[in-house]
Amino acid sequence: MFLVFFLYTGSGADPRLVHSLCIAHADLINIDHETAAAHVNEGIDGFGSYGDGFLRDRKMYRFPHPYTIDPSGLDRCRLIVPSEWAVSHPGLRPCGRIGRAIAANALRSYTVGCRNLPSH
Repeated sequence: MFLVFFLYTGSGADPRLVHSLCIAHADLINIDHETAAAHVNEGIDGFGSYGDGFLRDRKMYRFPHPYTIDPSGLDRCRLIVPSEWAVSHPGLRPCGRIGRAIAANALRSYTVGCRNLPSH
């Protein structure tokens, strides 16, 4: 999977000129496919003091933007792929490597606890 990011200038009715383009393999953002795929969206009825609420638990992730990971990509057009691919094409020029370290204490799961209100 590839993710496409671009930054542009302009506001209002002004033209929106793109000044940075990044096409990045999704592993740049997250390489742990199993944990992300295992997160199931759940819904729980009976929430709130009257019991007629619905609690939604859905996937909502926030990861750093490729320009945060590699600020040297600003004002450039970049294709970011895993180095193992050894991509070679006359229209592409290698411009560096991005090192990412697997976190020792990466979050694998979490639980949300809700207590029932006492009966009145």
